Amino acid sequence: MNARTFAGLFLATAAALTVPAFVGAAGSVPAAPTAGIVAPLRAVVLVDESGSLSAADLGSEQQAAASLGLAELSPASRFQVVGFGSWGRGTTPIDQVCGPGFVTLSDRSARDRYATCAAKLHSRTVSQGNDTDFYAALSYAVQSITATPLNGQVPVIFLLTDGVLDVSHTTLYGSSAQVRNAEATRRIEQEVLPAARKAGIQIWPLGFGRADAASLDRFAAGGAGANSHCSGVPGAPVSRPRSHVVGASAQVVQNLLETLLRARCGDLSAPAPATLQPGKTVSLHVTIPPIASDGAIAVVKGDPAFVVSYFDPKGNRVPAAGALNGQRFERSGADASVEALRIENPLPGSWRVEVSDPQGRPGQLVVARALWQGALDSSVVLDPLQPKPGDKVAVEVRLLRRSGPVPKGALAGLQAGMLVSGNFGQLKPIRLQDDASGAFRGSFAVPAEAKGALQVRTLLSGAGVASNLHTITFPLAGPAPLSADFGNFKLGSLHPGVKVSGTLTVTNSGQPRQVEFALADVAPANAQLTIATPSAPLMLPSGRQRVPFKLAVPNSAPDGPFAATLVVREIGGAPLAAHYVSGRVTRPPSTLSQYWWLIVVVVLIALTAVAAVLLRRRAHSATADTYGLVASLEQADEPLGRPLPAPGGPEFRFELLQSDGETAKLLQAGSGRGTQVLVRRAGNNVELTVGGAEPQISRLGESLEVGDGLVLRVNNAEGVRRSGVSTDSTDRAAERDDGRAAVVKDVDGGGGDGDW
Repeated sequence: MNARTFAGLFLATAAALTVPAFVGAAGSVPAAPTAGIVAPLRAVVLVDESGSLSAADLGSEQQAAASLGLAELSPASRFQVVGFGSWGRGTTPIDQVCGPGFVTLSDRSARDRYATCAAKLHSRTVSQGNDTDFYAALSYAVQSITATPLNGQVPVIFLLTDGVLDVSHTTLYGSSAQVRNAEATRRIEQEVLPAARKAGIQIWPLGFGRADAASLDRFAAGGAGANSHCSGVPGAPVSRPRSHVVGASAQVVQNLLETLLRARCGDLSAPAPATLQPGKTVSLHVTIPPIASDGAIAVVKGDPAFVVSYFDPKGNRVPAAGALNGQRFERSGADASVEALRIENPLPGSWRVEVSDPQGRPGQLVVARALWQGALDSSVVLDPLQPKPGDKVAVEVRLLRRSGPVPKGALAGLQAGMLVSGNFGQLKPIRLQDDASGAFRGSFAVPAEAKGALQVRTLLSGAGVASNLHTITFPLAGPAPLSADFGNFKLGSLHPGVKVSGTLTVTNSGQPRQVEFALADVAPANAQLTIATPSAPLMLPSGRQRVPFKLAVPNSAPDGPFAATLVVREIGGAPLAAHYVSGRVTRPPSTLSQYWWLIVVVVLIALTAVAAVLLRRRAHSATADTYGLVASLEQADEPLGRPLPAPGGPEFRFELLQSDGETAKLLQAGSGRGTQVLVRRAGNNVELTVGGAEPQISRLGESLEVGDGLVLRVNNAEGVRRSGVSTDSTDRAAERDDGRAAVVKDVDGGGGDGDW
């Protein structure tokens, strides 16, 4: 865009925002949006109920009408949904499905009530008047909007229709069918549209089916022109009312959401569609940019039984109502075919929307879309703040959201300009440049003939941002000026309760002055940054001096980014110096986060000690357990009977049978027929106690004489694994049973009957 184009665009926008462009029937004018607050709408949604509507068309109209109220960004907006047809037997063309008056979309219940009203729209019968009376509908909407002062609300009419003007059966418009449509058209063009234009009411028609595009174009052009709050954007015709005619009623919802955002200077993401299969879940992704201060995610789900969940860019599932990470949420329409989540201070980035079918309904297309607007304030700093004629003045403009400063890199697509005026008239419009640090910068020279004060007007605008006109008056320096420099004072990341010191260098060329420090343009409003020192007015003598100061962050300061303008001003006078500061409040690190390494070391030492104890216990248990031992009896190097395996445990008991007339052998404990033998482990050896004799220590496999040439040996069974003690007694018993069977099989290859 060249300088001449920019100058003309800037001047036109500045004029539109500073001079009332139209006066409503009740003497109101649409005011410029309040900084930090999205402008509310006063809207009438006119919905065609003519007999040509199919069931699918009617459902699309109901969804579209509901989506407007559910997705609207301002809780101060007032909406009214009205069905219309024609005069019938005992019926009027107007169907006030919500009763007379507007619904203020102040909370979830109000939005749900509005959506319920939209669901009452219906197709008319012949007796109810099922023709299409645009005159009656538009006339009613204009009268409703202008009945009371607008009080800053932006007036809009949304018109949904599938047909053309048809009042051929209404005798109020003439004696014959041939003249009736012409008369209704005349009344629209000569009465209704001029009244809408005078009241500043935009008309946004949306047609489908056999809708007459030419007539809808005349409606759009006949009302108020482009929203002046959006007109600072190159290519601003997107905010000028125009008609849309779509091929199918299924497209109505998406196109009407676009219309809503164009009417209010907002913007929206591309649709995110997916087909939800029976009993499944699909994920949809929409993006909200950093410039957004308010947003909404609208989900056209078609089936009220579908369940929707929302996840912010950090992956947090957000609540249906309440706050999370500085965001505030309000969900409405959860039990309807269209629902929306309204978000104040949304986190920028990709949001995930999950839609689930818990009831196994037939597959259906679901669509999500993000809507947003940047309601911004601005901080304007001049250097020097009190220039002299002939001085070159540097200008810095930064954008502020409710949640804090607009981050770096978020200014792409935005435009900024500046007008400077005074007793000399007005300088040429100046375009400010994005310096990639989050600020717009420019400069101008104060004319030599300048006297008194300068008026500087800065305009910030862009897609999705209502134009923000900031007007500031700066006094010119007197014969004895005061200059002040904050140097490179910065804040950065701060913890609650800290104080940051800085130094102001002041040169006073005149008499002593009494000044004070102050903060302006603080964002967010609850940042609570304060001047710690000097806490009282300060006397500045003549000459040059350095003045120390401190800024404080209270203990109650919330986490998050903040910005402010640090100002030095005369008591009861104008600012003398200003300096933009920004930073972020963060919680101090917890003891855990500070000393995590020490905690890890202590835990590792403790775990090592516990492991050592457990290993010692296990080793001791494994050493003491007799499982795996086998006792055998021999005579003259010949085995007597089968070897006897230990069942496990700290003791291995069995009996030695030596009776006349019977071959000596080993028996299981408990038979009571032989001498009791007790075996325990003793490290790598075994301790044997035979009868009442003293215990004897023997190496594994060593022979022990037990009388009459009999030799007893206790040894490890070959092929049997030594096992530790299981923590599960059942598992250990099963393991021992399996082991014993393995020992018997390994030693003898067969089974036993109790006498081994």
